[in-house]
Amino acid sequence: MPAPKTVDLIIIHAAEMLPCRGSPEGVRGPDLNRLETIPDGALAVDAGRIVAVGNTATITGRYRGRQVIDAAGRLVSPGLVDPHTHLMGHAVPITGWA
Repeated sequence: MPAPKTVDLIIIHAAEMLPCRGSPEGVRGPDLNRLETIPDGALAVDAGRIVAVGNTATITGRYRGRQVIDAAGRLVSPGLVDPHTHLMGHAVPITGWA
């Protein structure tokens, strides 16, 4: 077995990991009903990119992190980008709100 690769960050022991895997163009239609979860999830990040997602045993067997975050009891959703905004807040002066 090769020696574990050192990466910038690993997150371990997430109660649930939601990897948000899908097409680079985005997930659409019926695929939105498919939710993948990884119990005791972990991920490795190097140079600002997610390089691996899996369970904690697999990730810690392959990677060593310069920084390690224990996410026990927490939800981790790598790759989820929430791009929503509140444009009305920019269109109405704060003094105009009642």
